Amino acid sequence: MLFLLLSITNKRYALSAEHIIEVIPNILEANTTSPKTPEYFAGRINYYGSLLPVADICQMHAGIPCVNKISTRIILIRHRNSDGQETTIGLLAEKVTETVKVGKKEKNITHADSGKSFLQVGIDGKSSKIEIFDLSVMLPSNFEVFCKK
Repeated sequence: MLFLLLSITNKRYALSAEHIIEVIPNILEANTTSPKTPEYFAGRINYYGSLLPVADICQMHAGIPCVNKISTRIILIRHRNSDGQETTIGLLAEKVTETVKVGKKEKNITHADSGKSFLQVGIDGKSSKIEIFDLSVMLPSNFEVFCKK
């Protein structure tokens, strides 16, 4: 299985590639939010004629907006909302620079006390434990309000 690696305040996360449509540069324009949106709502982008909402996952999970660097990207994903409809949304994330392939022999490790799942993978010659970014848990339940056009 293939995972895209990203960072939230220097903590590494893995997002399953099965959810990803495309990874694009940060093309957010200034002032694309409105006063009634939560802080994590970064704005909208025009993606082939469709306006897509973008959430800043650093702001969402650490209270600090993503730093706009060369490695800051918008990850376009398929998101299924509570009424079962699938929509495309963007996640603004830092250090989106590499993928990791996890074979059948490597297993996810789930911590019973927190319910969080981790991958034990080899990166840069070291064994690392990386938390899996679970969209169903890590996206706020009200995010779909901002997915509507």
